Amino acid sequence: DKSKVKLCSYGIKNKCDFQAKDVIFNASGVEFDLLSPNGNHKVKSKLNGLFNVYNILAAIASAFAEGIEISKIIDSV
Repeated sequence: DKSKVKLCSYGIKNKCDFQAKDVIFNASGVEFDLLSPNGNHKVKSKLNGLFNVYNILAAIASAFAEGIEISKIIDSV
């Protein structure tokens, strides 16, 4: 509460600022629905594994906190 740093949360199971829902792993990578402060978005990546979903969420949240437009972030993933 005392920090001047903007905090944002991310995860899969618990409600948070950036949440991955309906995570699907397949031979070509992973895809999931991203629930964000700017609405819902479909995310696809060639990376596989649950740890990479968390890494992707962390990258999305960090880029968003820096003011990058969510559509550009998703396209970059």
